[in-house]
Amino acid sequence: VVVTFVTQSRGRPSEVAFAKEGVSLPSEYVQGQVSTYSSYICPSNFHLRKPALGPYPALPDEELAALVNTSAFMPNTSASYLNLASASDAWKELDNGCILYKNPLGFSQSPYIHTVMLKDLEPRTAYHYRLGAQSGREFNFTTPPAVGFSDPSTPFRLGVWADVGVTNVSLAVMKEMLSYSPELVLLVGDFSYADGWPHRWDLFGRMSEPLMSGVVTLGVPGNHEIEAGRQQGQDWMHRYPVPFRASGSETAMWYSYEAGLVHFLCLAGSYAPTGEDSPQFQFAFEDLQRVNRTRTPWIVVQFHTPWYNSNNHHYQEGWLHQHDMEDMFFIHGVDLVFNGHIHSYERSHPVYKEQVNSCGPTHIVIGDAGNYEGPALPWRLPRPLWSAFRESSFGAGLLTVHNSTHAEWEWRRAACVQKSDTQAGYYTWDGVSGPEAGPRCSTTGDTSSQSFETSDRVMVVRDVAACPSRLAGDGKGWPAQAPAPAPPAAPTARRRLAAETRALRAVAAADAAQESARQQAVSVGPAPVPAGVTRSLPRPPPSLPLSLEEAQRLAAGASLETRRLEDLDVVQQVHVGLAGPGEAVVTFVTWARGVSSEVYYTEGTEMTQAWLASGEVSTYITHICPTGGKLRYPKMGDRVPLPDEELAKVVDTSRFLPITSDSYLHLFFPSQAWDHLDKRCVVYKNPKGYHQAPYIHTAVLTGLKPRTKYTYRPKAGTRQFSFVTPPAPGPIEPGKPFKIGVWADVGITNVSWTVMQQVKAANPELVLLVGDYSYADGWSSRWDVFGTMMEPLMAAVPTLGVPGNHEISEGRYQGVDWMFRYPIPYRESGSESPMWYSYETGPVHILGLAGSYAPSDKSSPQYLFAKEDLRHVDRYRTPWVVVQFHTPWYNSNKNHYQEGYKHQQDMEELFYTYGVDIVFNGHVHSYERSHRVYKNKVDPLGPMHIVIGDAGNYDGPALPWVEPQPEWSAVRESAFGSGVLTVFNATHAEWAWRRAACAYRGSPIGDHSWWYASTWHGNSSCSTEGDNSAQKSEPSDAVMLIRGEVPARVRPRASWWSWALIGTATAVAGLLVGTMLVMSVLKALRKKKLQSRSLSGISEDFELPAEAESTEMASGTAAAADTPGYATVPQQLRSQ
Repeated sequence: VVVTFVTQSRGRPSEVAFAKEGVSLPSEYVQGQVSTYSSYICPSNFHLRKPALGPYPALPDEELAALVNTSAFMPNTSASYLNLASASDAWKELDNGCILYKNPLGFSQSPYIHTVMLKDLEPRTAYHYRLGAQSGREFNFTTPPAVGFSDPSTPFRLGVWADVGVTNVSLAVMKEMLSYSPELVLLVGDFSYADGWPHRWDLFGRMSEPLMSGVVTLGVPGNHEIEAGRQQGQDWMHRYPVPFRASGSETAMWYSYEAGLVHFLCLAGSYAPTGEDSPQFQFAFEDLQRVNRTRTPWIVVQFHTPWYNSNNHHYQEGWLHQHDMEDMFFIHGVDLVFNGHIHSYERSHPVYKEQVNSCGPTHIVIGDAGNYEGPALPWRLPRPLWSAFRESSFGAGLLTVHNSTHAEWEWRRAACVQKSDTQAGYYTWDGVSGPEAGPRCSTTGDTSSQSFETSDRVMVVRDVAACPSRLAGDGKGWPAQAPAPAPPAAPTARRRLAAETRALRAVAAADAAQESARQQAVSVGPAPVPAGVTRSLPRPPPSLPLSLEEAQRLAAGASLETRRLEDLDVVQQVHVGLAGPGEAVVTFVTWARGVSSEVYYTEGTEMTQAWLASGEVSTYITHICPTGGKLRYPKMGDRVPLPDEELAKVVDTSRFLPITSDSYLHLFFPSQAWDHLDKRCVVYKNPKGYHQAPYIHTAVLTGLKPRTKYTYRPKAGTRQFSFVTPPAPGPIEPGKPFKIGVWADVGITNVSWTVMQQVKAANPELVLLVGDYSYADGWSSRWDVFGTMMEPLMAAVPTLGVPGNHEISEGRYQGVDWMFRYPIPYRESGSESPMWYSYETGPVHILGLAGSYAPSDKSSPQYLFAKEDLRHVDRYRTPWVVVQFHTPWYNSNKNHYQEGYKHQQDMEELFYTYGVDIVFNGHVHSYERSHRVYKNKVDPLGPMHIVIGDAGNYDGPALPWVEPQPEWSAVRESAFGSGVLTVFNATHAEWAWRRAACAYRGSPIGDHSWWYASTWHGNSSCSTEGDNSAQKSEPSDAVMLIRGEVPARVRPRASWWSWALIGTATAVAGLLVGTMLVMSVLKALRKKKLQSRSLSGISEDFELPAEAESTEMASGTAAAADTPGYATVPQQLRSQ
C-alpha cells in the first residue's frame, strides 16, 4: 500500500508508522520520498468563473486579476507589464486560456507531496497509521483480499465513482460511498475539476480525505486531468500514484491490479493512441493474455470516455477506441467496463458491437459524482436496445463479488438536481441530497422509464458454458516474468516490428555466440562494478543513424518509411547525462515494446569485455497543442514548417469518426485545421489529439572513474558510443583545465545543426543546455527530431539542462517531455523536483533552477532549495559557483526585456551573499555578456551574467537592442553561436563565445519576416543588421575571470562533516587549554593562601622553599614530594 500526504513546508519527514489494529504503533517509521512540481496556470474552463451546479465557489475575478495584473509587481519598462482597468478584464488578457508565459506569477507550485510504501501487509487486515512523529492524527485502512481469495460469507465490495469535483453534491456522494464500507474504490477519471487552477487539487484532497485515507483507491485519468487546464496529467500522477511498474506497464496511464477474484485493467482510453501498434493496445492485449481465470475469473476494465452512451453529451466520442479494442475485450471475455465523462448514470445490457450479446461486457457509465458542470441532458431518443437503465441525477455504485460466477451491481442515488434558472445562456442547478430529496427523486428532461426509481440493482452472472471467452487467458498469472508476444499489428506497424525483431535477433545471436566463447576462456578486463555482470560483446557494425535531411523530413511530417527500416538501428536518440557520484545515465528511445533497457559499457574503447547496467522503460502522452505560430511560418533557418496537411490529418475527424459522433469534423481545405483548434489545442474530444511518446529507456552506469573514457552500447542496439566522465569534485590537475560547453534555445534548423557541431568541436567534458531544447511547441514528434539531430553531441558529452518556456508553456507541455527524455540528478542533490538541482564536478558547483517558470519568493521550494544548496557549498573544494536558469535578469535587448525582474528581486541578494561567480541564461535569441554586476550596477563582487540563447532556433535573432547600451553590458550581438567556460584552477577561468552563423533579414512575405542564416567561416566582418555593439565585427568574445580573496561576507563554508570535525577538534583543544588555565589559577591561589594564612604549628613568616614552588608549578604535586622542605608542610595544608 502507498500512503500519500502533503505538507506546506520544506523539511518535513516522509515517514509513516503503522501497525495492525489493536497493536501500538512502533517507534520506528517507514521512510519514503518527497516531491513537488510546477504548473503553468491555464484556467481554461468557463465553469471556473460561472459554475453550473451547487454552491461551488467560483474563481473570483479579483483572485485571477491578482496574478494577471503585473503592474503590481513589475516595472512599466518590463515586457511583462500589464495594468488592468478592472478585475473582470483578467479573463480577456489570458493567452488562449492561459496566463501569459511572460508573467512570473503564471506558474503555480504544488505543496510537498510525500509517498511512503508500506510492505508485507496481510490481506483483509485492519491497520492504523500515523504520518510522522510531528503529526497528531492517526488513520485506519483495511487491505483488500488476497488474489484468488473468496469467502461467501464476506464478499468483496468495490465502490465506483467518477467526475467528482468539490461541490456540496460531491461531498454527499462521498458520504454515500463511505456508507458502502468498500474494500477498494475505483475512481474512473475527473478527480478535482481544478481545470488549470492548480490549488483546487488541495481542496479535493482535503474533501476526499475521509474516504481516501481509509480505502485503497485505483484511478485512471480523465480529460480534466489531461487537457482541461492543459495539465498533461501531472497533478494526478504526482498526487495519486498507481502500481503501473508492478504490473509491467511503462506509464501510469495504463496498468493492472488484482485483488480477490478480480483482475482490474485500467486504461487511458481515448486520451492516448489506441491503434494496434500503440503502447496502450499492446499492454492491454498482453495483460489480458496472461490473466489466470481460475485465480481471477472476473475481469473489470475502467477508462474514462465511454463506448456505450445514449446521452447527447459526448455522444460516440469513444468510437475510435471502441473500434480499436472492442474485439480484444470480447475475445478475452471482459465482464464489466466502467466509464465516466457523461454526467449521468447509465447501465447497458451485456453488449458487443451495438447489439445485446450475453457474452459481451456490461458497460456502466457513472460520471455522476457531483462536479460543478451539472447533469448531462438531454438523452437521445429512442433509447437504444442495449441501454438497460439511465438517469441524470447523482450517485455512486457498489460492486459486490460473491464468487467466481455471481456479482451484484448496485447504483444508489445520493442527490437530485433541479434546474433553477438561466443566466447568460447557461443553466444553473441546485443539488438536493439527504431526506429532503424525497422518495421520488427525478431529473427534468429524463425520459427513462426508471427515472423515478430510487436505485438500480442487477445480478451479473458469468455463464462460462455459454461464453467460453470467459475462460480466455493463458493461465500464466500476473504479473508475467517476461512480456508476452505482441498482438498482430497493422501493416505499417508490422513492418516496423518485423524490422526491429530481426535486429534484436541478430544482436541476441551475436551475444549468445560470444558468451559461448567466453565460457571457454579466462575472463579478463576491468574489475566488476555494482552495475552488473561481465559479458562479452561482438564488435558492432557501422553506425546507421538518421541523417540531418531525414530528421528534417520527419519534422515536416514525412514518414520514417521513406527509408528502409531494416537499415535503422532499433535504438535511436542516445543521450548521456549525469546521476550520482561516479555515475552516468544513458537514455535512448525505441519504437517497439519489449526491447531491453540494459546497456553494456567498459572502460576504454575495446568492448571485448563489458559490464551490463540494468535500466527501466517509460512512455507518456501529451495533448497536442501546436501553440507556436512559427510552427506554421518559421522565421529562420531552412524553415521546416508544420504543413497544413499534417495538422489536418489530426483535426479532420471525418477521416476516422462516423458522422453521428459528437467529435465529427469535416475540413474542406487542410489550411482550415488551424482555425478549428480549441485555444490553440486540438479539441479534447478528438481521439487523435493526443501524442504518444516512443519508449524511453534509462540505464545508470555505476562505478565510473573521473576523467576516464568509457564506451557503451545499448544491448538492443547495433551502435556503440563513447564519452569521457567529468572530473571529480575538487582541484583539477595542473595543465588539464576543465572545459564546459554552454548553449541554449536550440531548435532543429540548419543553424542548430551548425552550432551543435561547433559545441562538439570544442571538446568539452560537460555541456550546459540553458533551456529551450527542441522548439516542438505542441507538436511533440519534433522532440524525436531534436533527439536524432543532437545525438552526435549528446551521446558523447554529458549534458545538464534546465527547462525554458518552450518546455513548459509553449505547447502547454508543463515540462513533461523534457523531464521524461532528459533526466536530471535532482534527488542526488537533495531536491524534490527536477526543476532545480545542483551538481559538483572539478572545482565547479553548478546550480540549476527553473527561474521565472516557478514561484521564486522566499517561501517557495525553489528559493529554499537554492538557499540551502548555496549555504552548504564547500568553497575550498568547489570555489567556482555557476548558476543556470532560462530567463535572464540582465538583458538589454527589447525582446523579453525585464521579464526576469521578479525573480531578480527575489534571488539576487541571495546570489550576492553567497558569492555566485557566473549566471548563464537563454531565452533572448542573441548573445550578451555583462560585467560583474549587482542591482544593475557594476560591482566587482557580483556575478557575471551571460545570455546565450543564440543556438539557432526558428524564431530568428532578437532585435532591436535597448539604447544606449547599459553600463553593466560588456558585449552584445545578434548572431548565433555557443560558448566554452575553461576553468584552470581555483582562481582563474576563461569564458569564450564563438560565432557560428550570421543572420540577415530577408524580404517579408505577407505579415511574416524571414531571416536567412549563413555559416561563418572566419569572415571578420560578420555582423547583424541593427547590432550596435562596439564588438560586432569581432569573430568572438573572450574574457578571463579571476577570483580574488573571498570577502568576509562570503567566506567559504565547509560541508557539515567538515564543520563537525572542526568543532570536535576545537572543543577538545578548548577543554585542554581550559583545564591548564584552571590548574594555573588554583596553584596561584594556593601560593597566596600559603603566604598569608596563619595555621597552628606554623609561624606567620613561613614560606615554601623557592625550589618547591617552581617545581610544583611546572610538574605537579607528585614531583614536589622530593623537594627540600616539602615534608615540613602539615598534612592539612597539603590537602588544601
